[in-house]
Amino acid sequence: MVQDTLMKWQSREVRPGLTVDIPADAPPAVFGGADAGNFIAGDELIHVGIFWGPGEDLSLWRANMAKVQGRTFGAETSGTVCGRPARRMEVTVPGHSAHFSGGTSGEGYSVTPTKVLVFFAFELGATPVVVYFSAPSDERERYLADELHFLTSIKCSP
Repeated sequence: MVQDTLMKWQSREVRPGLTVDIPADAPPAVFGGADAGNFIAGDELIHVGIFWGPGEDLSLWRANMAKVQGRTFGAETSGTVCGRPARRMEVTVPGHSAHFSGGTSGEGYSVTPTKVLVFFAFELGATPVVVYFSAPSDERERYLADELHFLTSIKCSP
């Protein structure tokens, strides 16, 4: 039995032919246009991203994430998004903490939790698309219904 989502979601067309539910309480950052761009939304715990255009695939994301010290990659597997063939990859990025002092911020600590990112890559027509859902690894089970909601909310039209 799937639990109810913890987050509020709203449907949004992120580019022509691609609609997805995004976190309702977090204003998105949108860059680009119909041919290439990205759309990112979330809060301090949960992030979603949609990237489209030439070169967007899991190999690009694997290469970028390989630069993060201590990250671990899960196996790349097959799946579907919008009824289209897709590739899936999970990446765990270790958390860290930092101490800062001086400047206008004063002194304090910043803590970033260990995160799990779930990526799916597929094509919308001839346009490559990558979507991801990110949650703190120790909260993943708690937000599993939200992860599933996001991934199943993706709607494609020709």
